[in-house]
Amino acid sequence: MGCAPGALSKLLVEPGIYPDPLIGAFDASSEIYDFNRENIKKHGVLIGGNAITGTRSSFANRVREGSYQVGGRIFTYTCAADLDKWLPRILGANEAATDTFKLAELLPSFGVLIDRVSGCFLYRGGMVDTAVWRGQAGPGDGEPELVEQILDLQFLSEDSTVSFPATPPMLSTAANRAPYIVADSVLTIGSAFQFHNFVVVVRNHLQPRWVNSLTPTALCPQDRTVMVRATFPFTKSSDAVLTGLYQLAARNTGVTSTLVLRPSGSAYGTTFKFTGLQWAQTSPVVRGKDEIVLNVDFAARKTGADDELVVVNDNTT
Repeated sequence: MGCAPGALSKLLVEPGIYPDPLIGAFDASSEIYDFNRENIKKHGVLIGGNAITGTRSSFANRVREGSYQVGGRIFTYTCAADLDKWLPRILGANEAATDTFKLAELLPSFGVLIDRVSGCFLYRGGMVDTAVWRGQAGPGDGEPELVEQILDLQFLSEDSTVSFPATPPMLSTAANRAPYIVADSVLTIGSAFQFHNFVVVVRNHLQPRWVNSLTPTALCPQDRTVMVRATFPFTKSSDAVLTGLYQLAARNTGVTSTLVLRPSGSAYGTTFKFTGLQWAQTSPVVRGKDEIVLNVDFAARKTGADDELVVVNDNTT
């Protein structure tokens, strides 16, 4: 009996709207992605069987399959080439002007096909519920310096009766697929600040809608949250974390800020532009003999006609 090593798994993405049958037409033109791990799955349930029957046993014929959700996360690295495909699905709008990606009220849908070696699974009608980009400076366990991208996805259905295309696409070896690392990043909030780590979160607050069906019939974006979290060395000179962040009066009204990811000397790069970045004061504390740091949770909000987030992604090779 053989095994199913995860190293042989493959993942494809195809744009489309459920239940368009073309969503299943995965071929050499589909998008292919490498990934570190995934946990997309059908969350099936059985309902019934709890009635009083005169015995402590329950009867199999009194149980039915209930409504279920389908979803999970894809964990991968962040790079300019992949962001060009994923940013419209995360933010809502297609690329506009020159490499500019803006927010929109509606989200596009897509399908995901995963070859899990011993079986192939098709997920239809997908949308991005939450996107996370995070990184930790310096060496450590695992790969902390690489900027990780986590996509939390929801789908309408799962199909395990499909096959992987006989001629799948090939992974790109272009320079713009080099993963970003924390050393590539610059966070500017009025001025540039050094930081130990950062997290950027875009959440679309998807709400599945059930009617008279076992599967959801729609995924409805209910709200939008854009957040940034960072840990700064607690300094009062140089980049002035004390006066420039903790005591900054404009923290209540909002500050225009950027997080730039661009390797030195590269033609490609990504800039997250936050409008109305706000934060509350949370005092630094002495945890021991380690360096004193300042942890800040930021929220980006719309100011006038300016959206809370615009991303400029240049994927030039």
